[in-house]
Formats: sequence, C-alpha cells, structure tokens
Amino acid sequence: MVKDANGGTIVTYQDNSGVDIDIRVQRFDASGKPLWGPNGVLVCGAIGSQYQPRIVSDGLGGAIIAWEDYRSGLSTQDLYMQRVLDSGSVFWTANGIPLCTFTGRQWNLSMVGDAAGGAYVAWSDERSSLSDIYLQKVTSLGAFSYTAGGLAVCTATGDQTEPNLILDALDSPVVVWTDARSGATDIYLQRYSIGGAPQLAASGIVVCNATGTQFAPRVVIGGQTELVVGWTDSRAGLDVYAQRIYVYSGAAQWAANGVPVCTAAGFQWLRSVVADGLGGYVFVWEDGRLSIDNLNLYIQKLDALGTGQWGFDGIPLRVSSGSVSKVRAAADGRGGAIFVWDDPRSGAADIYAQRISSQGWAHWQSNGVPIATSANVQTNADLRVTAGGGAHIAFTDFSGAYGVRIQAVDEWGYLGAEPVMAGVGDVPNDQGGQVRVAWYASPLDTDPLFRNIAQYLVFRTVSAPLATTLERAAPLRSDSPFTALGGRRFLRTSSNAANYFWEEVGAVTARRLAAYSFLAPTEGDSIVGSNPRTSFMVMALTDYGTSWWVSASDSGYSVDNLAPAAPAPFNGQYGSGSTALYWAPNAEADLAGYRLYRGTSPGFAIGPSSLVASMTETGYTDAAGQPYFYKLVAFDTHGNVSGASLLQPGGVLDAGDTPGALVAHFAAPRPNPVRPGGASTLRFAITQAGGVRLTLHDAQGRSVRVLVDGMRGAGEHAVAFDGRAADGRRLAPGLYLARLEAPGLSSTQRLVVIE
Repeated sequence: MVKDANGGTIVTYQDNSGVDIDIRVQRFDASGKPLWGPNGVLVCGAIGSQYQPRIVSDGLGGAIIAWEDYRSGLSTQDLYMQRVLDSGSVFWTANGIPLCTFTGRQWNLSMVGDAAGGAYVAWSDERSSLSDIYLQKVTSLGAFSYTAGGLAVCTATGDQTEPNLILDALDSPVVVWTDARSGATDIYLQRYSIGGAPQLAASGIVVCNATGTQFAPRVVIGGQTELVVGWTDSRAGLDVYAQRIYVYSGAAQWAANGVPVCTAAGFQWLRSVVADGLGGYVFVWEDGRLSIDNLNLYIQKLDALGTGQWGFDGIPLRVSSGSVSKVRAAADGRGGAIFVWDDPRSGAADIYAQRISSQGWAHWQSNGVPIATSANVQTNADLRVTAGGGAHIAFTDFSGAYGVRIQAVDEWGYLGAEPVMAGVGDVPNDQGGQVRVAWYASPLDTDPLFRNIAQYLVFRTVSAPLATTLERAAPLRSDSPFTALGGRRFLRTSSNAANYFWEEVGAVTARRLAAYSFLAPTEGDSIVGSNPRTSFMVMALTDYGTSWWVSASDSGYSVDNLAPAAPAPFNGQYGSGSTALYWAPNAEADLAGYRLYRGTSPGFAIGPSSLVASMTETGYTDAAGQPYFYKLVAFDTHGNVSGASLLQPGGVLDAGDTPGALVAHFAAPRPNPVRPGGASTLRFAITQAGGVRLTLHDAQGRSVRVLVDGMRGAGEHAVAFDGRAADGRRLAPGLYLARLEAPGLSSTQRLVVIE
C-alpha cells in the first residue's frame, strides 16, 4: 500500500474470486471511502494466475504495480507491470507490460519509485541454472531504460537471492542481496548510477561474510552519504547484525562484518529496519529468547556509531502467547516507528499494531493495539503512516465475507475516535448570521472503558488573506496544532503538503451524550441568487489537551428568515402638485433601505410599474402633479421585504382638485401646531357610511384621547381638538399622532402641541 496525492491510500492485492488469481487495486480517501468502485480496479486478469503484487507511488496520485505472472504456463514464472492513474484508469497495455519473460523463474520482487513517475525493480532470476539478481528501470510512460530483461546485478557462482532495493540520497538505486558465491551465504551490495552503470566492484561488495550464514537483508538510507544494512546472522547462533556503509565507496563504517543488534539466547529473525529521521535506526525481529515455540517481538535502536540505545539486546515490543509473524514497520515521521503484525494470542491470527517513540516507550497500549480481531483469521497486514503519526493498515480478512480490509489507527492508538459531523443547517426564524453545527460524539466520550473526552471545540474556516498571515505565524508550542493571533486561536491542519487554518468559534463541554450541536457564526448570509457556504469542523479534546481528534469538515449557509417591520409612522402632505412624504426610521441592524410605490386606489398593486423610488433616507418629495395613494416598504440586506404601509397624504381636501378615484381622505390638522388656549381642526372625508374611530397618541404610542368613535355618514367631517387630554388636563408640549380608522382608510397625521 502507498500514499495517494490527497492523504488517502492505494492498496494492491491478489483477487481469488475467479477461476484464476488476478491482481486488483483500490484507492481510499483519508476517511476510508473507496474511490475506485466497490471492488477496485482490475490490474491484470490475464489467463493463468498472478501473485505477489508490489506497489509504489507514481508521485502523481496513482501507482505502479509489479507482480509474478503465470500466463505463459505453470512452469514459467514471469514478471509484469502496470501503472494506474489517480482516476483509476490503467495507463499501460491491458493486463500489464512484460518486465521480464526470460526462461526460468523470476521472483522475489523489490521495487522503489523514482523521482520522475517511474520505478526501479530488482528480482531473483533463474534464466541460467542458478539464481541471479537483475535490475530494471521503467519510465512513467511504460518504457524500459535498461537492456531487455534487465541489468545483471550479480551472476557470480552460487545462488544470489533476496534482493532488497532502495534509492540513495541522489536517487541512485542500491541493491543488497543474499549471496552464496563462497559456498556459505553472505550479504553483498551494489550501487548503480541513474543511467545503469555499476558504481562499486563488479558483482558487488561484501557487507558481511562472517562464518555461518547471513540472510534476510534489509537496507535503509541513512542520510546524504550513508546507508544501513541489517540481516539475520548464524555466526554464533541465530542473531541480528547490522552495518553502516559509505554509499559512494562502499566502505564499512562500523566493525568488520557488522555490529550486533541482538545476540540474546534462543534465536532472532530480522524482519525490518527503518531510519528514524534523527540519525538512528530501529530494528524489529521475531525473538525466541523466552521460548522457541513462542516467538515474540523485540526492537532496538542503533545510533550513528552503531551503539544500541534500548538495552543490551533490545526491548520487548510484544510479549504474549502464540508466535507472531509477518511483521511490517515504518517510521512515524517524529523519530519513532509504527509496527504491525499477525498475532495469534487469542487462537486464530489477528492484527495488532504498536507505535514506539524515539526514546523507546510505547505510545499505544501494552503489547499493541488490536486492529482486527474478528472470528477466524486476519493476516498479511501492511501499513502506511499518515500525517500526525497514525497509520492506515490493510489486511486479508477470513471472517464473514472474505476480503481485503483497511483500518485507520490514529496517533494515540485509537480506531475511529474522531467526532462525526451530522450537518450544518440554517437556524429558522432569525436574522441570519448563524448556523447550527451538529455532530455525533467521539466514541471515547460514551464508551465506559474510556470516557476521557473533556470538551468539543468548533472551528470555522478562515479567509484566504487571513490564512496567508497565519502561515507566517508560529504555533503556540512545537507540539501544538494551535496558532494564536490577535487574541484569537486558530487550528492548523495539513493536506498534500499544504496548510489550512480554522478559527475557533466555540466550545461545548462533553457530557457523555450521543450527539451535540452549537450555534456558530457564519461569515455571510444568503442573498438573492447566492448561498455562500461556510465550512466547519469539530475537535474532540481530552483533559489537559494532550490528545485530540478532528472531524471531517462540513459546510452550510445561513438565511435571514425575518423581514423588517413595516415603516411607521408614515406621513405626508400634498400641496401645489407635489407630495412631501416622511416616516420614522426602522431599527433593524440589517436594514438596507426603503421602496416607495404610488397608485390611484388603496388596493393598488406594488411592483416595478408602481415603483417611485428606492432610498435609504426617511423622506421623499414626489412631484407627481396630483395626489395619489402611497405604499412604503422596508427591505434588508438579504432581500427580505416588509409589509406595506398605506398613506393618503394630508392636504388633498384643500387642493382644489377633484381627487379622481380617491375614496377616503384624512387632511393634515389646521392649524398645526396647537398653541395654549387654541384649537386645531382635523378633517376627513369618507365615500360611504361606516364606523369611524379617531384617536390621539403620544410619541410612545399611548392613547391620550378618543376624538371620534362611532358611525358617520358619507361625506366630509371636521373634528375640533382643544389641546387637552381625555381627563381635561392640558397636554404636555410635544409630538402627537392622530390615527384615523374609517371605511377605505387607515391613516396617521402628526400634530404638535407647544407652550
């Protein structure tokens, strides 16, 4: 399995579901969703069977796969290759291109990707009577760079097997192998230029030719000029040894024939070695020091001088019942390593994993975290380290429906501990600017074995300019995911070598609930023709903030569901061919303005044809040449429109004009203002008899006097007002509103009382 270009994983596997065994490949995104159909992409379905696939990244989101192939018959074991693009399309010839189809057997594939979308492949080859080592380079287009059938790395007397291939710091291929040219089995090494020229002695240089046999070599690059080789060694039992090699000359840097990694009692069988990235090398082996019938796992770190850092013969990685097997290891990117293995401690084989720090202590639970422990057998695990020190682990599963499965384990050794987003939705009946972010709790919140989640933090994506500023800011601590700026806290996440930033907008205390929600502010609201979405994600945080899990992101938009109030009071005065209109300002914070309409009857329709003006002011003079009915609405920044306020302006009874289709009128009081001891007359006209109510209100809307309340006939009416309240006392100076409710009319006029 290898990394894709977006934080996901590409897995290749043998498919035994048909008549023959085929090769398939599947791609998963970072959340574990399969991207190439339910059962992946068929890499090779040629006649006969195909086995032992190997995979490397092509550097562009796809992968190159090589395998052992029997399409030419059971007695002919050939090698083929295929490239799969990030889209899932096979790029080279259907069923693969032939890497080597010479007579005899080709097997023991070892492959690494180059820096240009191609790959190097080494293998054991029996085209002669003995086993030799060959090397080939394939380009991204599927062309072979070396001679047909590959370069002969070593064809010395005796068998050469178990090639292990890496690229050095200059992207030159380096091959180590087991070599029997001397009669015993030794370890040899060769380095090639990119063009395919051997850089060391013909047929390779000796890494170790001590007495006894040396086998199972593993090689890692150790810096700009060194590499380290480890192997299993029988010079004094069955132990683990290692050597550091100067890559350009092949000179040994440690003691001749290597330094001991472990020489404990029983036997040790090396399985893997990784460079920790800090100048050290971590070895893992199967160990029988406690019992040859019960193999456990031990590890050791050597420094640059070849000195053991974790005890004399290493420290235990796993000590339990049953013999482990099939161990894989990878550097965790933080000075430690992650290991995965087959473990039969419960009877049938299961999959366990462990992460070890740079100091040699276990990050995860003792003896490893159970990755897959279903009934029957889980086996053949491989791993890919993810950002942050977790891993994706793929394995063969013989429980239930047989198949290949993949599991994620995070940097703290938990499987699926992150909260899961349930949605980001609008909050109904509000002014917008907020959404409800909902999520399902972390399993560690509700699981009675853990219950160690203290709180959830809610984060909102930041704008591009702010992200640019945050890119230059330092994190709060070297081990912290947070960055502070201007009293605000931001979360830094990474994908495809790029950083992304999220602002903390809220926190919710964990209460052992199955789900939670939070009202979070958005950066914008829906407007006509646009629904700007805001992305959120949630972090589950343990006590003291030592561990955290972040959900996938989700997005939503907010809607202003509330329209402004109708503008009131709405007043106006007609005279000499124009109407002066004025109204009190609305109080809504998101108010955008007002629209004024006019018509010849109270029931006229508002729309583009009746629109007079749109403005932000609270007054307007309409030089229409004659009196009209007016309707006024308020609208907000999100397109919501209020109800309409209707007005027949005062003064129309004195205009000297016939008001046409006007059916009711309420004239402005005359005189206005009302002086002490004086009076004002309020006049109105109705075209049909009906109930009339004329009331006077103070500026706060409180009723101070009822001037008319009863039936009135059709025609014009006048009501005197003497400046007094209902109880006869003189009204205090100030602004008052006269409100008339009559057939066909609901209108207000302003009246001022002065001292």
